[in-house]
Amino acid sequence: MPVVLLSDLDLRTTGSLVNALQGQGGVAVPEVGMGATLLMYSDRAAYTVVAVKANKAGKVVEATLQEDEATRTDGNGMSDCQSYSFSRNSKGRLMTIRQTRDGKWREAYTDYDGKVRCTKTSSIVRLGMRDGHYDYTR
Repeated sequence: MPVVLLSDLDLRTTGSLVNALQGQGGVAVPEVGMGATLLMYSDRAAYTVVAVKANKAGKVVEATLQEDEATRTDGNGMSDCQSYSFSRNSKGRLMTIRQTRDGKWREAYTDYDGKVRCTKTSSIVRLGMRDGHYDYTR
């Protein structure tokens, strides 16, 4: 695993060191069925890749994720020490992601002119793992 320096992390867009560190790695190319984690300000939500879209050269440029059902498995109540089990949720929220110039996969949105865009402040998606966390202090 590569060394990540604290000075390399952009802590302006996250309220969690864990999310900042998890946003540094992951799988480069999404595959259908793969787990994913949406890294928000201080929360995390588990997703599954349900579709991928490739360009004419065969490079995956976009993926559709669906939010999983997360069930707390610990008995810690309103605590930062949380563990979850995850299962597929066919009615979960759908989200489109695209890879940005910095190599990170981010949530995409459709602009007023109909163009699909991502910004540096869009939530980062970590591919290859499912994780959940709810920050009760917000």
